[in-house]
Amino acid sequence: MPETEYQRRYREYAHTLAKIGAELEEIELPMVTVRLPINLAREAVAAGEWKDVGELDPDTSEQRVDRYRTGSLANIGHAAKHTGRVDGGYIVVDLSAGEISGALDGAYDLAT
Repeated sequence: MPETEYQRRYREYAHTLAKIGAELEEIELPMVTVRLPINLAREAVAAGEWKDVGELDPDTSEQRVDRYRTGSLANIGHAAKHTGRVDGGYIVVDLSAGEISGALDGAYDLAT
């Protein structure tokens, strides 16, 4: 199927966004303190403790996104386990901009 004008423009803009991301990757951004519901923090910790060993299975692009997001969740779990503190029904933890961005991307996709 040929690419439409809109699809071409989306692809080009996505490439520009990736270039901006590559530039921002070099900048040290501050950590952000967040409160995560304790049940979600526990699931994130479990993802961080799960070991996927061996060679990767062939992925579709959708499955690759799921694998990357699992890694983002594992990073959040690692932070929650090692630096988080309990505050009522929440875990208070400092997360990087990348970890927050990964979680927000997942939320946006879940909403659609």
